[in-house]
Amino acid sequence: MNPTTLFALPDSSPQDADVLLLPLPYEQTACYGKGTARAPQAIWQASTHVELWDEELDFDLDSLRFHTAPPVKPVGDEPAEKYLARVQAAAEALHQHPGLVVGVGGEHSLTPPLAEAAVGGAASLASLTVVQIDAH
Repeated sequence: MNPTTLFALPDSSPQDADVLLLPLPYEQTACYGKGTARAPQAIWQASTHVELWDEELDFDLDSLRFHTAPPVKPVGDEPAEKYLARVQAAAEALHQHPGLVVGVGGEHSLTPPLAEAAVGGAASLASLTVVQIDAH
């Protein structure tokens, strides 16, 4: 099975989604090991083995609507700064919708453009909460 959506659930439109997922298959600036570029697809694959019902929270994940945006893929020998600017632009576009924007992928260098997109040019990041899940 090669799912193209998280939990293999139907893909929602961006305007109707509770969660907007931005796949970021990137590892150009990773300094230790490789594989972060495969993270989005690996997460989608692993998500098909997740129990959607959480009895402690009394919550069913399939009650949420997810939208998977097109991945922001690096192009050739594109400089990191140019790629990260494209990531920020893609995240800013998703923030035009009411759902929660989640960057899925790659390496730590993706956090700053995602944070900048989330605050939308605000002078301070004080109102921003960042949750980073790392495989190691």
